[in-house]
Amino acid sequence: MLLAFESAERETDRRRRRAWTTFVVVGGGPTGVELSGALAELARDTLRTEFRTIDPRQAQVILVEMVDRLLPDYPEHLSAAARRGLQQLGVVVRTGTTVSEIADSHVIVRMGSVSERIDARTVVWAAGTRPTSFGRRVAAELGATVDRTGRIVVDRDLSVPGHSEVLVVGDLAAVTREDGSVVPAVAQGAIQSGRHIGRMVDARRRGLPTPAYRYKDIGELAMVGRFRTVARLPFAHLAGPLAWLLWLGVHLYYLQGFQNRVLVSVRWLWASLTGGRGSRLLTGTHAAYGALPPVGLLADGPRTESPGRDEPAISAEDAAWRRAG
Repeated sequence: MLLAFESAERETDRRRRRAWTTFVVVGGGPTGVELSGALAELARDTLRTEFRTIDPRQAQVILVEMVDRLLPDYPEHLSAAARRGLQQLGVVVRTGTTVSEIADSHVIVRMGSVSERIDARTVVWAAGTRPTSFGRRVAAELGATVDRTGRIVVDRDLSVPGHSEVLVVGDLAAVTREDGSVVPAVAQGAIQSGRHIGRMVDARRRGLPTPAYRYKDIGELAMVGRFRTVARLPFAHLAGPLAWLLWLGVHLYYLQGFQNRVLVSVRWLWASLTGGRGSRLLTGTHAAYGALPPVGLLADGPRTESPGRDEPAISAEDAAWRRAG
């Protein structure tokens, strides 16, 4: 995002500049919702005074979701609260919309039979993942069954059927619960299955029976933005500042070490009160943004050269000093 704004700062064509400051997030699950909110807050608050020729607050963040609401695994009133929070941040929410094409300079979206082109140079994919090729190779070697996404189907103890010596943990395991549903590929599934396998290995070493793995749904949290969070918990549904404080507490709890918790708490408090996000440093150029357009120091003044793939970008002032010897 920072590189996109740098490119927009150098761009003189209004249409191309608009494409640099348009960000499309594909997927309205927790990841897409949190990313959209973070991008909008960065543009509206953190970067609002960082550039000379562009106003980051005019950047457009578009969230595209295929189904008719955000956070489809959450209750409808929490989905509605998340949508309102994003819209208050200026995010354009497009539900019931599919993405049919992603190119370097644009995205093609479709609503029913109507297609629309969105000029955008930055697209974030948050519409799901698939296991790594390593998992597919393991499944092929073992003759194991995989689900439609490529995850290995395991027994109730997380072992591969016919290969009790092979245990699968985390996103790579397709675990079916007692009610027939599949354990979601979220952090809690990885944490709980990892702990279960640790206990299982220890039990095997001691010659004790190994219990079946049981996933416990402890809820989900999605932070829309500062003071805006929705929480789906087994005992309650929350939205707003209280859910936001819960989100902070959960993340602090899982940090390792008291010192880390204190430092992160202080940084979060400072960011919440000031809207600041700490230092921002760009080094070199990224492959996607390597060929930056030239920028003039003045209308008839010296201009920078377009940097190469491995050459760091230089400012117009630096270029003027270099030419001056």
